Amino acid sequence: MFFNPFAMMSASAIPQKRHSRLRELDLRMQDFLTTKRGAASGKVLENVKSARDHVRREIQGNNLSRAPK
Repeated sequence: MFFNPFAMMSASAIPQKRHSRLRELDLRMQDFLTTKRGAASGKVLENVKSARDHVRREIQGNNLSRAPK
């Protein structure tokens, strides 16, 4: 037998949880970029911007997959 961390979650709760975590991550990265502008190295800021863009694409993809057909 193995441990399944999602055993207690319904199938619809998993994508909803992922979406909320992605939104939280997006907000945290945006706050970091706003706070650290000029204080962090350019490479760090570019890496965070790239990761934020990736998260936003994931969020957009989740929104499109939930749209009524």
